[in-house]
Amino acid sequence: MQWTLLLLLMVRSQGLAGLSQDTIPLFRLTHLGPWDNPNSRATDSPCQGLPSAEATSLTLANRSLERLPSCLPHTLRSLDGSHNLLQAFGGPEFSRLSELRVLTLNHNRISTLHWDHGTPTGLSELDLSHNLLAALPPCAGPPVRNMRTLMLAGNPLRALQSRTFACFKELRLLNLSCSELGHIAHETFALEDGGPLEALEVLDLSGTRLERVESGWIRDLPQLKSLYLRKMPRLKTLEGDIFKKTPNLQHLDCQESPALTSVNTEIFQDTPCLQVLLLQKPSRALPGAAGTGAEQIATRIPEPSISPASTTLPGKHLGPWPTSPNPRSVSQTNQRTQATTRDLHTHPPQDKIPVLLLDDDSEEEEETQHQVAAPHQDVSCDYHPCKHLQTPCAELQRRFRCRCPGLSGEDSIPDPPKLQGVSEMTDTSMLVHWCAPNSVVHWYQISYLAEGGSGNQSVVDIYATARQHPLYKLSPSTTYHVCVQAANRAGLSQPQTSGWKRSCATFTTKPSSVVIFWGLCTSSGLLLVSTLVLSVCLWRQRWRPHRQFYDTDLVAFKNPARAEEVTQW
Repeated sequence: MQWTLLLLLMVRSQGLAGLSQDTIPLFRLTHLGPWDNPNSRATDSPCQGLPSAEATSLTLANRSLERLPSCLPHTLRSLDGSHNLLQAFGGPEFSRLSELRVLTLNHNRISTLHWDHGTPTGLSELDLSHNLLAALPPCAGPPVRNMRTLMLAGNPLRALQSRTFACFKELRLLNLSCSELGHIAHETFALEDGGPLEALEVLDLSGTRLERVESGWIRDLPQLKSLYLRKMPRLKTLEGDIFKKTPNLQHLDCQESPALTSVNTEIFQDTPCLQVLLLQKPSRALPGAAGTGAEQIATRIPEPSISPASTTLPGKHLGPWPTSPNPRSVSQTNQRTQATTRDLHTHPPQDKIPVLLLDDDSEEEEETQHQVAAPHQDVSCDYHPCKHLQTPCAELQRRFRCRCPGLSGEDSIPDPPKLQGVSEMTDTSMLVHWCAPNSVVHWYQISYLAEGGSGNQSVVDIYATARQHPLYKLSPSTTYHVCVQAANRAGLSQPQTSGWKRSCATFTTKPSSVVIFWGLCTSSGLLLVSTLVLSVCLWRQRWRPHRQFYDTDLVAFKNPARAEEVTQW
């Protein structure tokens, strides 16, 4: 009996042990903080789970936040609140973050801005792209002195009011791309006192619905260096004095803007620093012809122009903003020796601008068909051989079927250009002017030699459309013998020193301004010293005591009448 009871107890204990090993709980309770669960709303427990008070960086992306927690560390310098449900920018939750430098709030539902209150005082970079901003209020509050970058891309903006960015005096980069922007008011970029927004260097208007660039608002951007006008379906023309007030423009990108059919090259006379110009000729579909890929052609222009050249870049550089196109190499001019090939990263000289024209093969085929069908018109082309940045007559003839003057072939040595003279002469520089010969010219060359000098200096690879070119680093009060030569595949033209078509002349630079300055100072000093000496002499002459030229001794006179009276008595 005892053995039977012991056996039953052993069997039951083994069964309970097996049951405890195979049993799986239905659920487990674990503690999960609100900042560890991406699907939880941090606003339910705003302060729980926040990092320490000394944290400088925090990411709250993709947490369905409708507002920022009020217990964020005051030491934050970088905050990422992208991909949430925020509806407004500004308020006490932002103003408390005085150390904040970078704030990312893209892909939210922000439709209201409060510039006048709630903006962190030290904020330098603000990303509000891809929100619901339909309008920007005028910035009438205190200036945000540290703001450098403002990203507003992808918002349904339709227009910008005057002085919208008046409180961002130090703003350097502004991105308004991929919006419905169709109108920019005059003085949009003006400050409260009416002054220009001098710090802005990069402006991106790509993907907007603007039809033209107007001088009324771009004139307030005197330090603008990069202007992006990519993929603008309504941009039709670039003309007028739009770049008159932006002499520092270096990069102009107009790629993939199919409506851009007119570019007035005279506007680039106001951009002496322009280094990269990106344009695209829109492809025009032919009936029954299949479209072909765009071919990228690198074109060199003189200070600048938009005339085709023979250099072709093999690659396509259509990277998104803000990366600049990077052509393999561009030809540049060295004023002292010869042209050398450098990479675009080395900042080419200001007088050589690589231009990328995105052309389409179908356009050439269409133009060929039009040329065959168009009747010949006996009309002279609007061509002036002395006009700077003049479109080649062959190009005008191809476009307008007009008549050009007779030209010698490119296999013949060109005639010498006609040297018109010089202008803007100073003590160390001069601007040489000439007229083109009736020959095919690929480039020009200027040779100059100082009187009494031993070495002849040359400026080579001056573009064929140029009719003027400056000479720098000259000596003051020095006579130079200057010659202009034309060149093509056959060689250089011969210098001609006489006749009405002379290509050489002699010019003398002005005296050194330093010598003139010291001469004027010396003359003024001598005149001042002479005036002082003369003044002292006159003063002493006036206060000197007068001499008495009469005798001061007593003299007695006798009165005869009185003497008689005395005698009678």
